[in-house]
Amino acid sequence: MNSDFEIKLQRCCDIQNRRGHASLFARETSEDKQIVELATAREWAESAGAKYGIVVSGIVSNSNSNVAPDCFAQLNGGQIGIELTELVDPELLRCVAAERKSDRVFSAYHGIGFQQAQWDQTRFCHALNEILAKKDKKYEGQSFRADVLIVHTDEPWLSPHDVERWHAQNTFEHRPSLKTVYFLMTYVPGYSLHWPVFQVY
Repeated sequence: MNSDFEIKLQRCCDIQNRRGHASLFARETSEDKQIVELATAREWAESAGAKYGIVVSGIVSNSNSNVAPDCFAQLNGGQIGIELTELVDPELLRCVAAERKSDRVFSAYHGIGFQQAQWDQTRFCHALNEILAKKDKKYEGQSFRADVLIVHTDEPWLSPHDVERWHAQNTFEHRPSLKTVYFLMTYVPGYSLHWPVFQVY
């Protein structure tokens, strides 16, 4: 008989397989979303702590999943709110889903999918700026202000070496409702001991 952990792990694998692209952050229900966001926020805390020396502790999910922020944590003796959002190519996700319905394979690892999944500086900066503008607009006129926004990605052809260079060459507009912003990437062997993280501002 499978344990509860094994059942959850199998469900997680099934969800990731169904998504088919940049799958680590795949989710289908609000419960999935909370699990993914909490795990991601904890990875960010480890990475940002190692790189920037900040000490974030006590990260928990917001019990009210219908309102911001996604998580709460402790920083410098006070509580902070953490919002999370994903950078992922929505067109690639749509193509993967459409091709699967026709029993064909569309993938970021070959053919036109490989070409579409490539990133350059212009595309990256545009995508990140769009995310920041959308998040800021969402909270426009509200009292909410995210102490930390974590933009995370599992895009397979987005290199932390490139992001490091682009980050150094570009500045991003500070958004009124987003106090600090970090860009977090899934683990890349040989780059660092932790997930690559960059403080956008």
